[in-house]
Amino acid sequence: MARSHSAAPPQREHGTRLAVAGSLCAAALLGLGALPPAQAAAATAPHTVTAGTASAADRAALAQAYAEGRHIPQSAVGAPRGAEQVATDAATGTQWALARFLPSASAGSRLTVNFQDGAGQGLFQRVRGGDWKLIPTPTEASCAAAVPAAVKTALGLTGAAVDCAASAARPSAAVKAAAASAATSAATRAAKTAAGSGADSGAAGAAASASLGAKVASIALGQVGLATTPAETSFNGVDCDPFSTLDAAFSPNADGCGPDATHKVENQNEEWCSDFAKWAWAQAGVTADMNTLNAGASSFYTWALDNGQTPVADSGTPAPGDAVLFYSPGAVTATRYADHVGLVTSVNADGTVNMVNGDFLGSAGITVEYDQNLDLTPWAGATWGAGEQWVLVTPPTAAQKPNPTATVVAPTTAVAGTTVNLSAVAAEPGGSISQYYWTFNDGRNNNVTGQKAGHVFQRAGMYTVTMSATSNFGTVTTKTWNIGVSAPSSTVSSAPNNSVWYTTEPVMQYAFAPGSGGTLAVDSWDGAAWLQQTEPGQLADGSGLTGLTYSDGDSGYATVPHAYYRTAGGTLGETSIGADGGWTSAALPGTPAAHSAVAALAADPVSGLSPALDVTPSVFFFDASGRLNASTESGGAWSTAALPAPATATPGSLATAVSGSPLAVEYAFSLDHSGKLTAVMNPGGGWTSIPVPNKLGVLAGSQLSAATTDSGVDVFFTDAAGKLAVASAKAPGAFKVAEIPGAVAAGGGLTATNVLSATGAVRDEVFYPTASGAPGVTVWDGTSWQASTLPGSADAITGVSSNTVPGQPEQVFTADGAARNVDTATAPGAAWTTGELPNTPTAYPGTVLLYAATPADDATALAAAAFAGLPASQTTTDFNTAWAATLSGNYLVIAIGAAANSALYDNPCGWANPSQDDPGSTPFYNVERPLNLPLTNLFLVGEAATAAQTPQVADDMAYFAVHGALPSGATLPTLAYPGHTCLGTAS
Repeated sequence: MARSHSAAPPQREHGTRLAVAGSLCAAALLGLGALPPAQAAAATAPHTVTAGTASAADRAALAQAYAEGRHIPQSAVGAPRGAEQVATDAATGTQWALARFLPSASAGSRLTVNFQDGAGQGLFQRVRGGDWKLIPTPTEASCAAAVPAAVKTALGLTGAAVDCAASAARPSAAVKAAAASAATSAATRAAKTAAGSGADSGAAGAAASASLGAKVASIALGQVGLATTPAETSFNGVDCDPFSTLDAAFSPNADGCGPDATHKVENQNEEWCSDFAKWAWAQAGVTADMNTLNAGASSFYTWALDNGQTPVADSGTPAPGDAVLFYSPGAVTATRYADHVGLVTSVNADGTVNMVNGDFLGSAGITVEYDQNLDLTPWAGATWGAGEQWVLVTPPTAAQKPNPTATVVAPTTAVAGTTVNLSAVAAEPGGSISQYYWTFNDGRNNNVTGQKAGHVFQRAGMYTVTMSATSNFGTVTTKTWNIGVSAPSSTVSSAPNNSVWYTTEPVMQYAFAPGSGGTLAVDSWDGAAWLQQTEPGQLADGSGLTGLTYSDGDSGYATVPHAYYRTAGGTLGETSIGADGGWTSAALPGTPAAHSAVAALAADPVSGLSPALDVTPSVFFFDASGRLNASTESGGAWSTAALPAPATATPGSLATAVSGSPLAVEYAFSLDHSGKLTAVMNPGGGWTSIPVPNKLGVLAGSQLSAATTDSGVDVFFTDAAGKLAVASAKAPGAFKVAEIPGAVAAGGGLTATNVLSATGAVRDEVFYPTASGAPGVTVWDGTSWQASTLPGSADAITGVSSNTVPGQPEQVFTADGAARNVDTATAPGAAWTTGELPNTPTAYPGTVLLYAATPADDATALAAAAFAGLPASQTTTDFNTAWAATLSGNYLVIAIGAAANSALYDNPCGWANPSQDDPGSTPFYNVERPLNLPLTNLFLVGEAATAAQTPQVADDMAYFAVHGALPSGATLPTLAYPGHTCLGTAS
């Protein structure tokens, strides 16, 4: 069936995954997606449709629309593959176009893969007066019901040998038996042919090769029907599979991916036809040169050349186990990209083949698909286009060296923000180990080599670590190891923003706080500036408030923040980011007492090597009788139960934490009726209550806060003498209590967290308002506790960034009356600086940002802001600020002038940016019409085709953004297209 892969992602803002821009192996043509009712009706109405070839202007616009839809720079889009066809509905003026593009000569390997698997082909639509748009669809274009039949005819989408309901169901026992019989027959034929030629060794080799091929076929057939997690019905979102994990693929990360129940690993987001084929070969016993194979289908051609094969296009006799590569017309070389790779499972009597194809889109979604009775040449042409070629690569025929034996030694549980130490032991019979390679399921920039490795997981979830041991013979063994990572709650959440698909540096940060009138205020940090917004949820007066960040199946497995609080109705409430990227609120079971503190834990425990497939969040609070309760989500359902802790008379005193290695033990700390410190702990089999021995006593009403240490947990409180104190446990339940430095203001609250020192050791910190009115901190430096003050003033600490890893700033949020501030340290131990937070939610005009990259354009931007009624503070000359605002989706960014326009489009100067994106590229695209709504990854062009008219464009765009209409009598001049020349300065 004809297929292609859309890398154009849904615009999920606020840290959820934006789909991978690379498109290696998915196969499905793009067609028409869901239409508005009026357009849908028009699509089915019998109108006259005319066909033609795209004009030069349309070809340029289609290339731009393709680049925007595929989320790649337009500079990577090369020549069209054939002529672009356009169909026009004379009655409605709606046009459709079918176009195929090749990568440009300047597109590097990272961008070239975006054109593989038919992803170079797209179906486009343009309504009357609109722009061309790439249209995603959950099926093949010629099968798309929403596309008028006359349009299909005009675009040549009819008559192709396409199965619109291809089944991904697992083959029956009879089908598998027939495939095995065909494989055995092929082995017999090969052996007889070789024997007839008198080549005894050749006969043995042919028989061995055929036997190996039969194993490949059997293993591939056994995976038919395996689908992505989460399930996807189109290639518009993530493409999460287990084989990329099992191969230790060079994957971006697993954010947005769920677990695979069959292979018991966390899936990874990578187009995976080649990963699947490599895995099947390896499982069958192929060991030779396996590190040559990667996610690019063309790597099988490179493997063939390295192993003495000389594949010829459209030539050769297929046999079970063969890899079949597909190429566009032209000479097939080692530097060409391939559209797809599949595996032959059997050859039929009439010469047709049966194949298993990984990462194929069919009626059951993106799956391992079984396709039968294929005549390769016409099937390739019908699937990828006229002239498509196929190439056979055969599994090894010569004897192979054995793979290394390998073992991973590592913990099965961990705590976010702490170092996990791993090691490997491997040996190669008759050889040696030349390399150990580790991936951690949370970003390609985290991969390391070495027999030992240390890694920090920043957020809760299940992570599948892989270790690949490579021998001096080039053989490789990959082992997987599942680690369940737990995390404590915090009012501050740092979530990954994967708009740039290959980086996992967190850009989006959220600080929860009570807003005016009982609303929930969320301060969001996009890497350059803070923006306060009001999100759904109504808090009770004096409600406790906390948050958790974890991979949530309800949000499409994206890592998203959740806030928990007592609602105005008296129940437990939750506000979080949903699967569509928007904030939603929900009532949870449980009734917190008035003024009860609220704390939470996100746990992903592992029993042996069998992980919990989904994170288990628990929210802790006191009920009206003073009993400690926990509301827990398991299997998608929430339930509430009382914990075995003594009742309290101080419901505002509550803290949770998870202990560090070797065991991730959950703790909840509270004060009993007499004010004594107590703990409930869950070492894995259930909750139990223990007293915390404490000769110092606890000051009446003292708040509690807890943090993870290298080997245990610390809980902080104010003792009976008014001194700051800590109860430390290095073994579960074995606490020692001591006073530590720190002048805590009377009635001051405590907020603790843990950070990593430059050496990788965990050090915990506790923050508090001091008697002098400044925020204070007490830090464990590895040998003793040290106290110091931070800049600014504070009568409360409202939050601290949690689980900060090296390279990320640490932030402390404070309140001083009505003023709200944030103190920032670029690294643990660095000097602190203070700044203001927004004190009120930003109204819409406050989200308009005019960006200029030259002094002259800055003057134009300032004049445009004044004309539109915007303050000068809503202009910027800083590339980082403009980048972060465009990425976040919280702003409408207008690029004023050529320098800013080209900087946001392609960054030709290679300026540094918050996403650590590669020089000469950005994840952003331009919009060439006035708008007045925030945009994600899109910016408005504020440059005229004629430079003298740019000030008018800037005025008109800014005015429209604020007022929703152009100035009276204004006509927008023709806009310029972004250039690729380095202009201006970064700031």
